[in-house]
Amino acid sequence: MLHCGDLTERGTGVSSGRIVFISMLLAVMAICIRVNHLLDVSFWFDEACAWRISQFTWGEMWDAILRDAHPPVGYLLQAAWGRMLGTSVASVRLLSLLCGLGAVVGMSLLAGLCVRNAEERLNSRAGVITIGLAAGLLAFSPLQITFSQQARPYAFCVLLSLLTAAWLMQALERPQKWGWWTVFALTGLLLSMTHYSGLFTLMGLFLFGLGETFMDRRGSWTHRENVRRWQGLAGSLVLIQAGWWFWLPFFQNQCLRANAQLWLAPFTWTHWREVCTASLIVDGGTLMPSSLSSLANGTWVIWGSVPVLAALICGRGGRLVFWGTVIPLAGMTAYSILVRNILEARLLCSTQAMLCLGVALLVGRIRSPLTQTLCLWGVGIAVFWNCGKYAEQRHWHGNHAGLRAAIDMLNRVRQADEPIIACSPFLFVSLVTQLRTPEHVYVEYSGDHRQDVLGGPPLRPRDYESVPDLIDTHPDTIWTVDADQMFGRAFQVRIPDSYRPVKQIRFAETFGIPAEIVVRGYHFQSSSPF
Repeated sequence: MLHCGDLTERGTGVSSGRIVFISMLLAVMAICIRVNHLLDVSFWFDEACAWRISQFTWGEMWDAILRDAHPPVGYLLQAAWGRMLGTSVASVRLLSLLCGLGAVVGMSLLAGLCVRNAEERLNSRAGVITIGLAAGLLAFSPLQITFSQQARPYAFCVLLSLLTAAWLMQALERPQKWGWWTVFALTGLLLSMTHYSGLFTLMGLFLFGLGETFMDRRGSWTHRENVRRWQGLAGSLVLIQAGWWFWLPFFQNQCLRANAQLWLAPFTWTHWREVCTASLIVDGGTLMPSSLSSLANGTWVIWGSVPVLAALICGRGGRLVFWGTVIPLAGMTAYSILVRNILEARLLCSTQAMLCLGVALLVGRIRSPLTQTLCLWGVGIAVFWNCGKYAEQRHWHGNHAGLRAAIDMLNRVRQADEPIIACSPFLFVSLVTQLRTPEHVYVEYSGDHRQDVLGGPPLRPRDYESVPDLIDTHPDTIWTVDADQMFGRAFQVRIPDSYRPVKQIRFAETFGIPAEIVVRGYHFQSSSPF
């Protein structure tokens, strides 16, 4: 186990009590901003999809996971969480929030290890600044906040990536302790099985470990401690590969299905810059004043400059930042160019956490108190502005949560036995997970859901195959949930002419999949005049 007391052994002059105090203070502040409009924003398709799959029986859930495009750990974690603490929106989003808070604490521990492993002694002030700034940047990053407020696996990935890096730092320093190598391998395996972007992070960490072993100044490559490092890295790789030996065939099948069905616009360097900017500035800088737009457009440079400077200046911690930032970003970029464009800001959550660590290490190394103070003020102003704009944006989405408002209306006016037909799986999954009485909810869907990698995994055959039989029974009232301007087109459930529309209400949804949600009520009218 990693003890806070380990951080005081050499190099920091920072007491374990201070580190705990910094971590807890920032965690409390992180809670305050993460609970802002936590439940007001709509529970959209990606969240609801994972939620519904996790609530299937174990056999159904495993089948759905194999047909999906993601590894199993996130679903299994959410399933266990739901069975213990319930399946409400508040409960499933709380899991991500707690993972986000855990990441803040994990960053404090990792930053402390980086400071302790500095190649020149840092004073107490520099250590506190480095640890506090690293955890603070993570706590108040809009990218980290938004995925701490969604029931998705990215906050958990960040937590696992920071812990995996911390265990590796400990293992490299104490290679004779096999426990560190074991927990490094296990958390690395969990990381790669939570989201496939974790594979790029693991690649960077292993290259970091190899580089540190090559660069060790205490002896040759055959020195006793270096031999133990080689053995530890090899053993960790074998353990991770053992886990992947079972999953690899399923992963290959998922890749084939995803490459054939999932689509993003072809990779361009303009898109690359936009994604890198969006990972640092809320809405990619579009909310900035026009006079500062050029500054926003240049923030992508941070992705190249900070890792290089950290590697040159900040010792082992800086080299960790370099490998943990450059390799994942380069790997995703190469995959996007050669195979299929996957580059999105959400996939850079773990990589951005390493970038935050690099900024903190560089600021902590500034020798001039005046220059360091000015840098802290500059970073603080940027963080404050970024958080403020994110809070405004979250407030806007909370006030324009059309999907949530549509579901609230149906919960008020719909009778429990009145059927609802959604026009698309993207709306159906959100409905069935939030309606007070989710029975008699269906989706208009054609084809075999088992062959659909995007909308198919959260569906069961009865969700759509029974719609024609339902229409033939002529229920008195049918509700439909349609959408305009979803993916640039309109979706509407086809209802027989024997039904007369009696209600239509529109709700503007701005979050997740933007669309105008249209709730329509139909009443059956007999063709007989008597």
